[in-house]
Amino acid sequence: MQCSNCSAPIRGDYHVEGVFGLGDDDESPAFCHSCGKTFPWTERKIASAVELVEVGADLSPEKLQ
Repeated sequence: MQCSNCSAPIRGDYHVEGVFGLGDDDESPAFCHSCGKTFPWTERKIASAVELVEVGADLSPEKLQ
């Protein structure tokens, strides 16, 4: 609901279990609009991407085919 760094409200939709809503299905913001800090879900995505690159760096061209 709010940034853990600056306490600014996180922009976007708020989903409540059991309540039907209409609207587009936008992705959650990656960074706080107020302080610019990355949100935890963005940090997890970045860490996963870095891990994939590190794993891929050890592969030889023969293993990629």
